[in-house]
Amino acid sequence: MLFEEKHYGNLISKQLSDYLREHTSKNDYADVANLTGVSLHTLRYVVARSNNLTQSNSKAVIELAKKAVMNCTNTINDSREAKEYLLEKLQIEGWS
Repeated sequence: MLFEEKHYGNLISKQLSDYLREHTSKNDYADVANLTGVSLHTLRYVVARSNNLTQSNSKAVIELAKKAVMNCTNTINDSREAKEYLLEKLQIEGWS
């Protein structure tokens, strides 16, 4: 589980904040806010470590973390495809 009772009333970790900001977009925030009913501003403040985590806003942070995982997976897959394509092209053209 991402959060336990001891996390509520505190800021999220800097590492979690950094990962969420690096691997999510404005659209992800908007989607999560609409899905969970947690305001976009609250979600941004919690992720930016300006507001404390609560039980009610934690559901939005968890959903945003799920979006971040999906985005990371998509980036990995896209990179793998690009690498394979480029290696194939370089070998054909004698760049091995």
